[in-house]
Order: sequence, then structure tokens, then C-alpha cells
Amino acid sequence: MGMRVVVSAEMFLFLKYRIRVQDGPALCLHTLMLENDGLEPSLEELPPRVLTDQDAVAYLASLPVPASTKGKREKRVEAS
Repeated sequence: MGMRVVVSAEMFLFLKYRIRVQDGPALCLHTLMLENDGLEPSLEELPPRVLTDQDAVAYLASLPVPASTKGKREKRVEAS
């Protein structure tokens, strides 16, 4: 059986860093993977974890840079 982990976050953290709520599980996974080194494998449960500003910033820094918006049409200005 796997290890039980409880992670919580304030909704303000998502608003402050413009993280979509549906990205919450990825944010939690990213944070836990960074902390995974040095964990005792025999543990059945970890203490509850609260996400911080530092976790949010680290998650956002790990995301790929969005592709440029080539192909977007520019508005034409009509000459008078």
C-alpha cells in the first residue's frame, strides 16, 4: 500500500499567482516530488503539508514557456 499524503492550499495562493484551480493537483505533485528525496520509505503517512508562496513560484518556474502567438491576425486600420 502507498504512503498517505495530505496537502492543502489557501485559495488566495491560486489567485495571487494566477494558478488555475484545475492545476492544483499538478502543483501538489510538483511540490511533493521536490520533497521526496530523503523520505523514509517505511513511512505510511506524512504530516499534513500546506503549500506556500515559495511552492507556487517554484511550480510556475517549472512550467514551459508558452509558444509565441504566431498566426494571430492583427487588426487592420483602414486608411481614410
